[in-house]
Amino acid sequence: MLLQLQIGIHKNLEGVVSKKSLENHSVSSQNILLEAVEFFIQKFKEEEILAERLSERKKGIDSKVRHHQNPWNTHAKQFEILLYQFDSININDSIVDQSIRVFKELSTNTNEIAAMSVAESETIVNELKLSISNIEKIAGKEDINHIIHAHKKIETSLDTLKNDQESFTQSIAITSNNLR
Repeated sequence: MLLQLQIGIHKNLEGVVSKKSLENHSVSSQNILLEAVEFFIQKFKEEEILAERLSERKKGIDSKVRHHQNPWNTHAKQFEILLYQFDSININDSIVDQSIRVFKELSTNTNEIAAMSVAESETIVNELKLSISNIEKIAGKEDINHIIHAHKKIETSLDTLKNDQESFTQSIAITSNNLR
């Protein structure tokens, strides 16, 4: 149950499941656990009744218990394994949480840079179209100077776009360093 709840929390952090769905899962898991506890309580009561009946007949107890082995060693090993697994789940939980946060940040940064690059590219394309239109309408020397100025502006925009790509690469490297 602990593992399933941790998985649910991680899926909520990733945005895969809603908080309400996570709460419903938690309540459902608790109900299942309570049903299992009630089942074992009922089984213990039934075994207690059976043991009382057998104790009334000492001979019955001796014949039933004589060849039984104490299961405690097996149970103790199983409990140790469970405790180790619980510790592993708890230890790995913070690592998984951090990884989810880092990948969400990487995704957000990537989407922002992509949107910015698309917008800048569209602006450059529009400026190039305008420049082509202006070239077709050249009437004199003054028009040529305006076109040269527009092309220098486009060239500067392209350099800025390259700088954004470099900063994006650096951003990914810095963010990725937060992974364990």
